[in-house]
Amino acid sequence: MEAEGAKNLNVRVKKVIWLTKSSDASGNSAIVSQSNVPPGTYKIKIDGDAEKKVSKVDLNITAFQQVKVDSNGGFNYFYDTTAAPAGNFKIDVGGIKKEITIKPKKK
Repeated sequence: MEAEGAKNLNVRVKKVIWLTKSSDASGNSAIVSQSNVPPGTYKIKIDGDAEKKVSKVDLNITAFQQVKVDSNGGFNYFYDTTAAPAGNFKIDVGGIKKEITIKPKKK
């Protein structure tokens, strides 16, 4: 996760207990990363401070998911987007880049 225009970045996650990873900015960006995260459902809180005179901080979130593929390299994966906000998102799967749109649920 990268916050451009941030003075610092704090990422808190909870599966059972809250764990925090923090980073001060280097240059114009603060970066927090974690590898080997066990599968599961997590609550996430993100906060930090913007640099002086910065009115907008761009937050870039990069995530990876392992999937099983068949002998031809084909796979199916369905992602539950109910917790994601509506909007346009850029995704990169195996070097293939696409833009997807998540639409709000009809009431």
